[in-house]
Amino acid sequence: MWLIKMTVSKLVNGPILALECCTDACSVALQVDGKIYSRFQVVPRSHSKVMLEMVDQVIAEAAIDKKDLKALAVTAGPGAFTGVRLGVSFAQGIAFGLDIPVYAVNTLDVIAQGAYVENPQVKSILSVLDARMGEVYLAGYQIQNGQLQLEVQSGVFKPEALPNLDVVSQALVCGTGWNVCKQALPKDVTSETENRLPSAVDIFPLLDNTQPMSAADLLPVYLRNEVTWKKLDQQ
Repeated sequence: MWLIKMTVSKLVNGPILALECCTDACSVALQVDGKIYSRFQVVPRSHSKVMLEMVDQVIAEAAIDKKDLKALAVTAGPGAFTGVRLGVSFAQGIAFGLDIPVYAVNTLDVIAQGAYVENPQVKSILSVLDARMGEVYLAGYQIQNGQLQLEVQSGVFKPEALPNLDVVSQALVCGTGWNVCKQALPKDVTSETENRLPSAVDIFPLLDNTQPMSAADLLPVYLRNEVTWKKLDQQ
């Protein structure tokens, strides 16, 4: 188990750029001197058309140069095959060019982070993404002393084969997977009124529990085999 601190990252002395495009949403965020500059759009299958412009916009708004970046952060999955690959490749390209480290975070953690920021009264959270093919990506968290504690490891599940969720009783369910698995979830859970999509601004608090790596070591996280996702993306 590990804890997610509910603050901006203080690990890196200098600007950090965060990228997120694992779902229908595409977002970027830039942390500079404790301030965050961000962009967010829902652009299914069009992430590659807007991400570079978003990056340029937040860098200009913060009045820095791209070469001032000290680290990159990216959601490495799970999520849509094409989006996961794009985010990882984009982060690698910038990190290689600037010779800076990369932080890889889990999409489900980012969704849970955003849900807790907006619902600080909750005691536990289930982060659930529609994985298509009648399956969901799922992870569970408890809230302890104002922090998210991972209790149910992320995985891909069919509704009839969900893991034991007793440890996250009375959870707030967030993400796009509610309609896929709601009949199989415990009766004491509640759902957010809208399907939450991950946002890059919620990546920063996760970095204090994430080890940096070189761009060459950054890998996508699919939670299901690559061949299946390629077939799905072609549909």
